[in-house]
Amino acid sequence: MKDPPPNIHRKKVFSGVLFMCVAVLLMLMGRENASPLWQVIWVSLLGLGFFLYLWGRFFSRGGD
Repeated sequence: MKDPPPNIHRKKVFSGVLFMCVAVLLMLMGRENASPLWQVIWVSLLGLGFFLYLWGRFFSRGGD
């Protein structure tokens, strides 16, 4: 089995995927009559998840 490339920060990638999953679950649970506050929360979580995933996957220098 190959080792992951050394520039991947696994904790950031995992955190990003976790935030994206939580955001999608919030979106699916509150699809009908979602208040603007909930929409801001799940869009923020989704954005944070994408940011952490991309940062950990492509822009990190060292890996854990």
